[in-house]
Amino acid sequence: MKAKYGLGMVVLWTVIFTACVYPQNAGGMVANRLEKKFKNMTSPSSVMVEGKNMGDIRIRRLVKNVLELKDEMDISPTDARLDPYTWEITESVSGKALNVEKTIEAIMIASEGDDVFPIFNDLHPKVTTEFLQSKIREIGIYSTFFNKEDEARSFNIKKASKAIHNYQLSPKESFSFNEVVGNCSVEKGYQYAPIILKKEEGSVKELGEGGGVCQVSSTLYNASLNATLEILERHS
Repeated sequence: MKAKYGLGMVVLWTVIFTACVYPQNAGGMVANRLEKKFKNMTSPSSVMVEGKNMGDIRIRRLVKNVLELKDEMDISPTDARLDPYTWEITESVSGKALNVEKTIEAIMIASEGDDVFPIFNDLHPKVTTEFLQSKIREIGIYSTFFNKEDEARSFNIKKASKAIHNYQLSPKESFSFNEVVGNCSVEKGYQYAPIILKKEEGSVKELGEGGGVCQVSSTLYNASLNATLEILERHS
């Protein structure tokens, strides 16, 4: 019996405490402040806000009407987003929130028949475009050049580059060029283009499947060195 009684007392005091902390909603608090300021006044006749008649209305009803207008006009801010595949940033967009109290004050001091412009507070996104851009930085770069007039070689370079484009490497994760790009054969869509082979008589240039892909891997290798990434394995 003591346990049940004690539990009942806890619940009772919790209800009382909650009632004391939250006596009324935000609209009621605004209405109380404005009633003290404007007492028994009503809004000027035929005052319009966004095409709606807000004239000849007492404060509490006016608060209700403006709160309904707020629901229609508020715009939530939109955070900037980073596409995890393309790394493109969708820009952040600021929002706005109708300031009920200041808008009502503007209505109450308006002249009869006035059009009153609603007053807004700016709402800023939590994640801005500038914030995301500051978090994306270049840590390594390397460039090589090739003859664009060699169509087959250019095709192979583009195809291999596309395979590694926007590849995401997480911390402690390894990357293998051969695994990501795959077999650079004609069956995989690559073309014959000049390659360099080492023979007994020296290096010779011949046509081979996927000619030009080695330039992509070499460029990436040097960019990785400049980015101070750890090279686990490398083969000619």
